[in-house]
Amino acid sequence: MAKRASKAPAPSYDCVISGAGLAGLVCACVLRKAGFSVAIIAADSGANPLNKSDNRAIAIMNGQWPMLHDIGVADAVLPHTTPLQHLTLIDATQRLVRAPTVTFHASEMDAEQFARNVPIADLMQVLQSKVVELKIPRIIGQIAHVARQTYSMMVTIEGLAMPVGSNLIVAADGKHSTARILADIGNTSQTLAQTALSFTVQHALPHGNASLEFHMPDGPLTFVPIFDAHQSNVIWTLKHAEAARMRALPVAEFEAEFMTACHHVLGVCTLLSPINPWPLSVVRSQSYGQNRTALVGDAAHAFPPIGAQGFNLGLRDIRALRDVLVAARNLGLDIGGHNVLHQYHIARQSDVQLVTHAIDMLNMSLLSKMLPAQIARTAGLLVMQNNASLRKNIMDWGMMGV
Repeated sequence: MAKRASKAPAPSYDCVISGAGLAGLVCACVLRKAGFSVAIIAADSGANPLNKSDNRAIAIMNGQWPMLHDIGVADAVLPHTTPLQHLTLIDATQRLVRAPTVTFHASEMDAEQFARNVPIADLMQVLQSKVVELKIPRIIGQIAHVARQTYSMMVTIEGLAMPVGSNLIVAADGKHSTARILADIGNTSQTLAQTALSFTVQHALPHGNASLEFHMPDGPLTFVPIFDAHQSNVIWTLKHAEAARMRALPVAEFEAEFMTACHHVLGVCTLLSPINPWPLSVVRSQSYGQNRTALVGDAAHAFPPIGAQGFNLGLRDIRALRDVLVAARNLGLDIGGHNVLHQYHIARQSDVQLVTHAIDMLNMSLLSKMLPAQIARTAGLLVMQNNASLRKNIMDWGMMGV
């Protein structure tokens, strides 16, 4: 009797990354370069990574570039970047108590720039190429079920007959993370009454490698300088109804209202892109690691786009996770074990709480009509304006994330 052919064993990896956004791609590359076997689980193949409809640009702070150099993407990203050398905060609330205009200069830190701004579409393309170069498998689908065992787990993926083995899941699948839910990690989530509009403008005056952040009653309006000296990406936070009204305006009327809102600070502005809406919410996870799952990026924390901290906080998650996992491996520990993930949680807890609390307080101070909140915000900016030591500490923390 002929022998029945044996089934091939299920593929197994040290880590599987749920999600193939920026955080997921960076995390996959970082852990692969650290010597771990890695696979990405994502809803699509990533064959067309350059999505020009996402016109946002992000600032990557100085302290995060060494990790991008480590994974071999920095040199490919740099030609697409613009140095962020100045940051100006402008009170445009028109309220009784108004804060002074405060400008931070990288030169105060003996640095060439605080950060380098890069269009998300360009960064995605570079990271996708690096994933292919590192031969990181991409499994198409979504995690449907996780069967945890003593030292590993089996991950069932929708549409695939055979599960995937892994020691650790890294949840990089956004605010509504499926991996976080399956790990039974609780969170508090708040939907804000704000929408961020993202678009690109051309302006008559050069941006001078400066980011301008207007603090307005409905939220901030921020110019993010990009490669062309006469172009900037704009993130304008408005109440939902006002955001919908602005998007529905004819282009000429939108441009006129936009220039009025930003006081014609860069001269005549011309809209160059679609106006994309991003409804805002706040997410705070109760743990950053448990049940063989570690959270990074928006799966762990999410907040309004103030101070260019969101993506940088996610990069610090990834750096801390790498360091904890490498230390555990060197000690012969289970990288998905409870003690290891607790170490990761402790490593991230204070940084995440500090940033989310600061952003939440600033956003609420803009929305609040209460005089004490406005006075407190004004007093804080006055202190920043006049206290050189405090300014230096804030800039150092912002650049380095330490």
